[in-house]
Amino acid sequence: MRYSFFHAADLHLGAASEGVMKGAPADVRQAVETSTYRAFDNLIRDAEREQPAFVLFPGDLYNSADENLRARLAFRDGIARLHALQIPSFVIRGNHDPLSGADPLVLPDSCHVFDVKGGEPQIAHYRGEPVARIYGESYPSPRVIKNLALKYPQVFHAEDGLLQIAMLHGNLVGEKSLGSGEKNPGDYAPFSLNDLEQRGYDYWALGHVHAHKVLLSGIAWAVYTGSLQGVSPRERGAKGYVQVEVNDATVKSVEFKESDVLRWDERRIDLTGLTTLNQVEASIDAEIRQLLEISDKRPAVVRLTLAGTTSLDKAIREDGFAYQMDSLRNAYGAESPFVWIESWSVETRPEIDWQAIRSSHSVQAFLLGLSEGDEPEFFEAIPAKLKEAAGKGRYELPSEEEIAEALRHAGVRAVTLLNPGVEA
Repeated sequence: MRYSFFHAADLHLGAASEGVMKGAPADVRQAVETSTYRAFDNLIRDAEREQPAFVLFPGDLYNSADENLRARLAFRDGIARLHALQIPSFVIRGNHDPLSGADPLVLPDSCHVFDVKGGEPQIAHYRGEPVARIYGESYPSPRVIKNLALKYPQVFHAEDGLLQIAMLHGNLVGEKSLGSGEKNPGDYAPFSLNDLEQRGYDYWALGHVHAHKVLLSGIAWAVYTGSLQGVSPRERGAKGYVQVEVNDATVKSVEFKESDVLRWDERRIDLTGLTTLNQVEASIDAEIRQLLEISDKRPAVVRLTLAGTTSLDKAIREDGFAYQMDSLRNAYGAESPFVWIESWSVETRPEIDWQAIRSSHSVQAFLLGLSEGDEPEFFEAIPAKLKEAAGKGRYELPSEEEIAEALRHAGVRAVTLLNPGVEA
């Protein structure tokens, strides 16, 4: 039998971008705050049009385990629309929405939520015929570090002609931060590709990682859909779900479908060689226009970094330029579709012979080398010191990449301040 099903992970209904949208006008804030709900509505609309045999939701329906009633109502109402069309749905709960308490809402009978021990596999039907056997296990708490994949029973291509599907929320060992949007994600139910292949399933419906990626294809498939809608500048590019085409209990194709209603991005603008602020503004405008073009005219939220070696280094660090950036942000935020500049940072450096400094035996050379990793012991000691400070003050730890970038920036500023004849 030929049919298709939808696989949609990491809805994060009700996700808020606290602090990220500070200073944004009301209509921009509303567009961001409602984006996860509108992306979910796009998924349901697509299901109403395409009539898949069933829909899989492998974890993180909600952004937290608290009683966000609006998020729970939105999910229930979406499932009710599927139920009205006789489209069953299957759910596991992940680290953001563990199955640790009673849900205040009752979902339609056609929606099965796997419990924390997995339970019996569920049979999905299409046009009155059984077509798939589905396995799953929900998180009992926000942190699950054991390998859940190994708890799934080994299966083989079913003699009864049913597709064998396993739903799993977790990360591939060694790729725990792949598009997750979390600074220190850690391991969640970590697994290896060999773990998945050895279990014998036809399709692994994966959740947790917010970037779309196909880990396995062919005899066995393992797919991350990515999140349904981005919620921070770290979650760049198109977001959505996948539609899986099946024929005779064999996966024939997996197609990514966009569902997002606005895009998030981070852009680094190289100002090397620019000599006027007019050119800087033109470079920013070109970046904004390109972002709108690749997002198919969706509104966007972007984080900008101004970089490069330029004689304008001092000028773009002055309060007057910050005022101009505020004006640009408000102008782009008022357009339709809007692009809201969530923040900008300056990582330019003045026009100095940096190579000559690097090869000298000066204090500046030492500081520059230190900031660029010449002293591995210095770099290795920083995370422990930061962790100690974070433990005392409950601060959020920066990532290794953020630490390295901050040190590089500090090295450049120190050399600039110590270099005679350069305005800092």
